Amino acid sequence: MKFEIDNDTPPIVSFPDDDYPRVVWVYGAVLKNKKSTSSTPTVIVMLKNIDNGKIDIESITYVEVSVVELDIVRLQHVWLGNRKTTSVWKDFKRYKEKMKFEFNFKYSSVKSIAFNTKKPNSNYFFIPSFVYNLGKIESKQNLRYFLNAQFTHLTSTDNKTILIPALELFTSTYVPRDKIMRAKLLTSSYQNVIDYYIKSATIKDNKYHVEFNKNKQISNEVFLAYLALNKNTQNSLTILRSSLETDSSYYDRYPVVHPYSPENFEIE
Repeated sequence: MKFEIDNDTPPIVSFPDDDYPRVVWVYGAVLKNKKSTSSTPTVIVMLKNIDNGKIDIESITYVEVSVVELDIVRLQHVWLGNRKTTSVWKDFKRYKEKMKFEFNFKYSSVKSIAFNTKKPNSNYFFIPSFVYNLGKIESKQNLRYFLNAQFTHLTSTDNKTILIPALELFTSTYVPRDKIMRAKLLTSSYQNVIDYYIKSATIKDNKYHVEFNKNKQISNEVFLAYLALNKNTQNSLTILRSSLETDSSYYDRYPVVHPYSPENFEIE
């Protein structure tokens, strides 16, 4: 198989410096950044080799990347060594039709489950190995890093269960394509984030009126407006920050991510 390099994305030094194709398979634990003076945490990521157009499930390469780089290191994207390609693994592109799911948090709760969580009163896992196979992980430490990785458990309005990797939900919905804001959300209080980005924020006639210090991408402006004026959004970020406990003595953490939308949420 031939893979075209994405020349708009710079190499990531923590990836192997070769020309071997690998797919970003799963996110593991969030780790304290011991390799630099930065307070921004890192994530351990599992890669799988692609051999003759097939994934070698038993192959495992671990890389450690900054949380702020997760909009580049996306699940199921293919890399050649340390260079990102334009390809997404074919098995995850086989659904040609778009699927839309709607959620109403007045009637359904949001939960967080680990990779190895079993269904209630059952011996079956929410994520069985035939659906998402990690392969054989020899190290007990690495096994903990991935089996404890969190997924956001949602129930749609038509009663379907949707599982989203917590870090995927965070990267895609909270702060898409904004590394600086992502770092601030994980290392500062939400009030500091509000003060940094927002000049004024009020509610009048049930509408949010927000003046920003600097224009941001529209989806991030929506998030910041909710963060400044909505208690539910503030609580979601507080849950995330508490689950990280970056001041904790523990090296590995497992972030809990709830949608920041206070009542309704839609994915497509």
